[in-house]
Parts: sequence; C-alpha cells; structure tokens
Amino acid sequence: MNPEIAITTERLLKMFDNVTLTIVHLPGQTIRHITPLTPLQTRILELLGLSAAIYTRLAEN
Repeated sequence: MNPEIAITTERLLKMFDNVTLTIVHLPGQTIRHITPLTPLQTRILELLGLSAAIYTRLAEN
C-alpha cells in the first residue's frame, strides 16, 4: 500500500473519531442519538459525493 494514501485515509477517518451512536432499548421503544456532524465533517462527506443524510439516518428510529 502506498504510505501517502494510508496516511491520508487515516487522517480522513480521524476526522470522524468523535462520532458516537447511542442506542437505548426500552420496553416498547428504542431511542437513538448520534453526535451531530461538524461543518468540516459535512464538507468531507460532500467532497466524497455523499449526502449528510446517510449519516443522520443512523439515528432514525
């Protein structure tokens, strides 16, 4: 693997290391919460051709 690509990929992934998806199962319901995206994270997704909606859907019940 090209070391320059690996470093770039590692740095890119590091930008999302503060993301937390919390899922709480209660009788009759499941509650989900995901850390909101920062403007930089949103921009990274845009540059990758991805919508922020794929991220926010993780927290949909």
